[in-house]
Amino acid sequence: MIGSLKQLQHLEVRFCEDLQEIISVNRADEVIPYFVFPQLTTLKLQDLPKLRCLYPGMHTLEWPALEILSMHRCDKLKIFTADLSQNNENDQLGIPAQQPPLPLEKV
Repeated sequence: MIGSLKQLQHLEVRFCEDLQEIISVNRADEVIPYFVFPQLTTLKLQDLPKLRCLYPGMHTLEWPALEILSMHRCDKLKIFTADLSQNNENDQLGIPAQQPPLPLEKV
């Protein structure tokens, strides 16, 4: 379904108390997913108290047209610049280290 969202321009998710991720992981995939939203200009997230990430696990995410990123009451979601070179190791259970929820490039 993600592939069909290439024309998506605005995404707003609000008032979902139990939502933990926007895109669910497909356990059948063994490659690192690559999500591109070339037309997305606005992303608004509001009142999502359990939201931790857009996608759990390692992935590549691009939204070259993004102009507005608005978050309100998404207390468990943290935005920070990713240094993926530090995320290559597994934790004690052998689970790959999780990528930052919203990796951003330094500008």
